[in-house]
Amino acid sequence: MASPIGNIAEIQAGNSAKTDTKTVSAATNSSKSDKDMFLKLLLAQMKYQDPMNPTDSTQYLSQMAQFTTVEKLGDMVDNTTSLLTASQMQSSLGMIGATVEYGVGTKASSGLVTGITMVDGSPQLLVTGTSGTPVKVPLADLTSVKVTGTKSTTPDTSSGKEADGA
Repeated sequence: MASPIGNIAEIQAGNSAKTDTKTVSAATNSSKSDKDMFLKLLLAQMKYQDPMNPTDSTQYLSQMAQFTTVEKLGDMVDNTTSLLTASQMQSSLGMIGATVEYGVGTKASSGLVTGITMVDGSPQLLVTGTSGTPVKVPLADLTSVKVTGTKSTTPDTSSGKEADGA
């Protein structure tokens, strides 16, 4: 089987050296260089393999397939996150002008949704209550939404559906 490949920085420079796990760990954290790093490691593994006991080519193909799968799963996570954010933003836009209740117990409050803001990639409602100062309210904190001219809608957390309230 192949011997240890060497440290990443020296492989990039075209030299072989002893394995440095800290360098390997730090290098794998960079998403931009992951693909290049993988290919360079694969090339170094092929270059320094024992000619009398070569590595089976199906192992290389398997490693490439696994890397591609992980890369595509990462892309799917990014796309799903973007879709979720867009969906939450669309829901938030529909609440502008509505009266909402949020919080529980002594921290419960209500007010008119006057706008939306993004906080850490997640939309939050700007709710103006009796104080006149807008408060940022995450969608998860809402307990009731009443759009002018409609019934109040109270989220039913036990079944995941909304139940009509009076």
